[in-house]
Amino acid sequence: MDLATMEQKTTDARYKTIYDFEIDALTIVHNVVIYQGVHSTIADMARQMLRDCQYDLMELEQCKDCYRMSNEKSDKYWFCKPCRPNHQLVYAKQKGFPYWPAKVKRTSAWNKACEELKKHQELLTQSLNEPEPRTNTTTTTTTTNTTNTTTTTTTTTTTTTTTTTTPPTRPESDMRSSRDEHEARHTHRLR
Repeated sequence: MDLATMEQKTTDARYKTIYDFEIDALTIVHNVVIYQGVHSTIADMARQMLRDCQYDLMELEQCKDCYRMSNEKSDKYWFCKPCRPNHQLVYAKQKGFPYWPAKVKRTSAWNKACEELKKHQELLTQSLNEPEPRTNTTTTTTTTNTTNTTTTTTTTTTTTTTTTTTPPTRPESDMRSSRDEHEARHTHRLR
């Protein structure tokens, strides 16, 4: 496999999918590394060619109309032409530039996945910070002298301890009565 063969296959429309094209590019890199060595200059150039191919294939996969029009640039306003299917139009801002119309080529499913992973990680962190339940084991041995029988009973009790940071509140009437009792004791001592 070489670049001339890839060009001929592209001209003859022999690639069924874009992945077939990528496989041929990978084959070229493989062959160059085998014949020239992993650390050779030509192997580095072959890997750069593969990265360029993969980038273009990703762009092509997102929107073939945008890819075609951006590379042909037959019209100065190629970006304004609609694609099939139509893109959502938004106003985007880059640093140092004003808001400008933009086409949404793809939405990031990663945002949703990252949110889900973040929630999952928070739940894991919370469960790791909670105290583990304590297990108390009590063993009772009963010996009966008449029949020389020993019975062993094991009872396992799991106790979950929950720690709260807010102090328990008492009703206001209880607070008044304890305050009154406190004052009465001190007054009694002073007399």
